[in-house]
Amino acid sequence: APELVKHDTLMRRIRAADCFALNTGYEGLSHLLLEAMALETPVVTTSVGGNTELLEGSERGILTGYNDNVALTRGLTLVLTDKQAARHMVENAAAFVSSFTEERMISDVVKELTSVRS
Repeated sequence: APELVKHDTLMRRIRAADCFALNTGYEGLSHLLLEAMALETPVVTTSVGGNTELLEGSERGILTGYNDNVALTRGLTLVLTDKQAARHMVENAAAFVSSFTEERMISDVVKELTSVRS
């Protein structure tokens, strides 16, 4: 059985990492990606589900195909060797995540529900 890691320990490990990679075949809105972005750790993940919205192309991280080892390696190599590109992604990601306030999310839900009703 896999070892369970406490949330605060996991967050410290992600914060200390040079990169966070998530090779997933399905995601809704990944809280783990949001946490990695908030911790200012460069992200490489798959272009599935909500990941594309969170990373918005290559503005906030690197998107690859699921189980595409070549693209995953390329993305990791870019993040680990091009510090300027990685910093740019991290800054964009941190700014994006900081906009996830309770007030904004409630406002967005109200707008969406109002537009459906109209």
